[in-house]
Amino acid sequence: MKRIPSRLFLLSVVAGLSASLSLSAQPYHDAAAFGLKGPVKECQLISEANDPLPFKKVSFTRDGRLEKMEDESSSPEGCARRISDIVRSGDMLTGFRYTYEHDGDKAQYDFRFRYKDGNLLGCYKQIKTEYAYIGLSEACQVYTFSQKGDGSFHKGFFAAAGVRSERFLPLIEDGFNKSGDFLPSLASFAKNKLGMDDDDYRLFTADYVIEKRDSQGNYTLIKESGKGYSIKRIITYWEEPSEQPAPTTSTSSYSSPRYSPSSGSSARSKYRYRGGRTRSYHEPWFTIGVDASLDYIISETPATMTTYYDPYYGDYYTDYEEGEDRMAYGAGLCARIGRPDQLFNLIGGVRYTFGDMKGLQVPVLLNWNLYRGDYGSTYIGGGYAFGMTEMYKGTGCTIIQLGIGIPHFDCRFYYKPEQNVLGLGMTVYL
Repeated sequence: MKRIPSRLFLLSVVAGLSASLSLSAQPYHDAAAFGLKGPVKECQLISEANDPLPFKKVSFTRDGRLEKMEDESSSPEGCARRISDIVRSGDMLTGFRYTYEHDGDKAQYDFRFRYKDGNLLGCYKQIKTEYAYIGLSEACQVYTFSQKGDGSFHKGFFAAAGVRSERFLPLIEDGFNKSGDFLPSLASFAKNKLGMDDDDYRLFTADYVIEKRDSQGNYTLIKESGKGYSIKRIITYWEEPSEQPAPTTSTSSYSSPRYSPSSGSSARSKYRYRGGRTRSYHEPWFTIGVDASLDYIISETPATMTTYYDPYYGDYYTDYEEGEDRMAYGAGLCARIGRPDQLFNLIGGVRYTFGDMKGLQVPVLLNWNLYRGDYGSTYIGGGYAFGMTEMYKGTGCTIIQLGIGIPHFDCRFYYKPEQNVLGLGMTVYL
């Protein structure tokens, strides 16, 4: 009878060792696609600036498989998210589909990750968004990463909107296969072959200095060179490291995440848009723009009636003359506080109007971005225009508006109830 407990004890020891070995040598290394190594349980971004890679929270199962992800853009909290169609090459994650749905908007992101000799070269994603009130929008985004000296790395980012992303795929795959800086060729293709405007595609680069790493070699704090943006991560592991975290300065070494079939893990990471903000949105939060407007002033003058006697017919006749509508044209400067991917934007400026109504106005408006996508927003807004000179002196008015905004352009329709004015406005942000 004494042999049974001893056998149970041996079995429990063997089971524990097996679990320990399976943990330390995970069969999957999906974390490498996100610039991570080791038995990562969860990695969460805790900074306003976006991570070099396009995520803000990602988690993995005990055996190293991707479990959940939240994207780095402004996708709202509480929306339905789902990961599907996972593709692997050996133990490395090479692709998956990420979808979310919110208030009738449906977005589909097809991610693809590319490696060379176990090192992550970068990734690209095809984006299809079905907006409830706008329709289908397509876009393509590409991220590349490379070492740049000790303790720093370089990120390249390319994005194109309004064109089928399949047009770029042969160039993207060829670029990753050659392992060179191929993003400028994508920009040239977009401009010269597809005839895209500067607002329809974007090329962005950034350099990052690694300031802190944990004991697994994953960075927990980096700073964008020349910008001052600090990017922080909180990383937890299925098996907490026994060593104390070692801070890393700009003189420490850097290596890309690397895995081989015979080893559980190896080195390091990379970067992000919006560029550092992938959606629009390493764009500045304060921008100056040139503004133009067209006011249609609906006449409130009642029709005038004139009665006269016609001696030829020997009868009285009445003529009616309607009041005339008027037009006014405006030009000026405006300032926008906030980006189109944020919930609210504050707009202020000065505008001089000439034509049938002349004078200087100072409008102050607040826009609420109801629908925010990777490249722009649809908003409603309102505010007040203070009259300063000539025909507007001392006569302010309320403004109600509806518009579409992107980082460098804004178009809106508005109404001024006190002046009975319908208007169209456009702003080009510099």
